[in-house]
Amino acid sequence: MDIENEVSGEVKTTWVKIQYDYMPKYCKKCRLQGHDMIECWMLHLSKIGLDHSPMVLNFNPNTVPVKKAFRFLNIWTKHDTLQDVVKENWTTDFHANPFILFKYKLKKLKNALSIWSKVTYGDIFQQLSSIEEVVKVHETQFEMSPTIQNRERLQRVQAELFKYLALEEEYLKQKSGMSWFQDGDRNTKFFHIQVNGRRKRLQLRRIQASDGNWLEENDEMAAEAVRFFQDQFTEAIVPSSFGILDHIPHMLNNEKNCDLMRQPTCKEVKLVVFGLNSESAGGPDGFNGKFFNAAGI
Repeated sequence: MDIENEVSGEVKTTWVKIQYDYMPKYCKKCRLQGHDMIECWMLHLSKIGLDHSPMVLNFNPNTVPVKKAFRFLNIWTKHDTLQDVVKENWTTDFHANPFILFKYKLKKLKNALSIWSKVTYGDIFQQLSSIEEVVKVHETQFEMSPTIQNRERLQRVQAELFKYLALEEEYLKQKSGMSWFQDGDRNTKFFHIQVNGRRKRLQLRRIQASDGNWLEENDEMAAEAVRFFQDQFTEAIVPSSFGILDHIPHMLNNEKNCDLMRQPTCKEVKLVVFGLNSESAGGPDGFNGKFFNAAGI
């Protein structure tokens, strides 16, 4: 900085140190501002099957994880120990109504499958990221020293990577809910778009109240939904005359009526359960038709 002396008029050049109140973070790894190496957004993937290394940018690394409800994954049916887990936990030590026993068995099996999945598969996406790092290391070793031993090591880790890529493909296929998907066509980006698109379509951003006004706040929409269904299931005047029922023709005789009122047999229940679509979405308990077809209970 040039400073001029007011008396002599002499101009003197001097260095001035400026201290900022805030210095932006800088990452030496990807050479970008806004974060440091610990919070790096950039992730280099292995270049298996490609002539370059793909790069992933994560712009929201500090998202709080949400505890998700249980959902039976179809990839579990391909493991040999699934049947053993089901048989071991499909037991009860008390006697009660069959529906209560069935609910208890599903709840017990749900907890056992959650623990079994963490031990057997773990986090598929985290395992995939770890194996990709191992593949990158072996790729570098093979490029530096293209020996037979390094080639064999690279092929082994690549085979493990293909295994987890297939698991990821099957998981995204089930999550996207597309039963027409042809096996062998791997396009995880397409599945991610389908899943995110469905999630956006299912979001309820606003509703129209009975007075014609549009509500956008969550509390207001919840209150309006409760009021709507309360009005639907509440009658101001209770009817006392049911003479209109006499005009309904009788289409069933006593024999058919008794047939409709009887309890279904075990064979009929088994036929319906094993006839469930294995690719359909699971119920509130998280179990789908694939589970009942493969568990053999």
